[in-house]
Amino acid sequence: MGLNAQSAAGASFEKPVANVAFSSTSTSTFYTVPSGKYFKGWVGCDRGQYGMKVGDATIMMNMNNNNLPQPQGINITLFAGQTIRANGGSSTAWIVGVEYNL
Repeated sequence: MGLNAQSAAGASFEKPVANVAFSSTSTSTFYTVPSGKYFKGWVGCDRGQYGMKVGDATIMMNMNNNNLPQPQGINITLFAGQTIRANGGSSTAWIVGVEYNL
């Protein structure tokens, strides 16, 4: 009984190459995943009635008079070329996480 050491030979571990932390109220793109990279982390916004944009998709938008807890965020993986921006109404969108090589 007890723990047995296991060899890590041949194991593949993700190695972060860059930290990412941005926020903006702009409806212009404020973060794009660079070519040859992917992102793992969190995105969120502070006003559910507006949500935020990942590419052309609006996410975390609440159509029920903003009854979602604020701020709100989700864990997400994004791939090269995907973009993040706020969705209007002085809403702040944010992203925090790590970039990795593909």
